[in-house]
Amino acid sequence: MSANTISPPILLNATCSGYFVEPMKWMEPFLEAGNMAGKITCPNKKCGAKLGSYDWAGVQCSCKEWVIPGFCIHRSKVDEVVTSGPTSEMAAALSSNAAWLQSAISELLISPYIHFRAPAAIGIRLGPGPIDVFKRVDREELKQRLLGLQQHYSPDTVTFETPATGTSSDHNEVHVTFTGLSKETGPYKVAIDANVKETSGTRKISSINMEGNPELFRKKASSEKIEL
Repeated sequence: MSANTISPPILLNATCSGYFVEPMKWMEPFLEAGNMAGKITCPNKKCGAKLGSYDWAGVQCSCKEWVIPGFCIHRSKVDEVVTSGPTSEMAAALSSNAAWLQSAISELLISPYIHFRAPAAIGIRLGPGPIDVFKRVDREELKQRLLGLQQHYSPDTVTFETPATGTSSDHNEVHVTFTGLSKETGPYKVAIDANVKETSGTRKISSINMEGNPELFRKKASSEKIEL
């Protein structure tokens, strides 16, 4: 694991010897004694080990700061778990999937027909329309929503945005947004969450969710363009 993928330490000051916490329910057995100060012990009766100390008047940390009231659990008694962010390979895969999703959605929305056709076999030429990139998706519902959105979509006014790669721990979970300008409703924004997986060199969308103004996804009968 490279150094730049490790999250910052829980204790930002390396000189701190413990974690200061609020009084917790599991501390009730020794707090009910009414003492102003004392030991913080393990709530397991078979253990009872000292975890730290408390003082309602305050405890001075080893970094010289005072905490009032002070409930300090020694650092040596805490299992510190650091989580890793995306590796450079994962970040590259996420960026690639986001760019592919953007291209797939754009191709659907600028197509004169929205239908889902399988890739052509060798020597076979298919008619217009994007290749079917969906798997286990309700195609009919998706088609109706895309047909509605197509009425507002214009590539000349659309700007796609992708979040920083550090916001996702799974390169298959892709999030993109785009803003545009509709002649009917004015400025709009659409957020797309999709699961993109690659099998045998072919990417497929196994789930997709599009959010925005509901009016964007409502298809008008007069502008219907469907080829089954």
